[in-house]
Amino acid sequence: MDKKFSRRALLVAGTATAAIAAFPAQSQSMGKLHEVEIKNFKFNPDMLEVKVGDTIRWTNKDSAPHDATALDRSWNSALLRKDESSEVEVVAGMSADYFCSIHPSMLASIKLVAG
Repeated sequence: MDKKFSRRALLVAGTATAAIAAFPAQSQSMGKLHEVEIKNFKFNPDMLEVKVGDTIRWTNKDSAPHDATALDRSWNSALLRKDESSEVEVVAGMSADYFCSIHPSMLASIKLVAG
């Protein structure tokens, strides 16, 4: 009986260890999700304060397609049709100002803050 218990205990412990190893420090490194709605040919909000590791999600609520593209073109979202979303993770040195490459008068910015 002790052998069965020992094998079962090892199996449970090994499974728990594998599960923990599969997600190392995920809860510590997860950043904040920032939502930006694209509506009436505007980004709302048009200014975000973000930290490295955060994620920005753009959702298009217009019937026209849009994207979010850095002014220096160092990053961009996917092309978004109505009700589609795209995400970009914030990285160190990320360009702060962005626009819609289809509608260049649509401008917005992000501000990197220490975190």
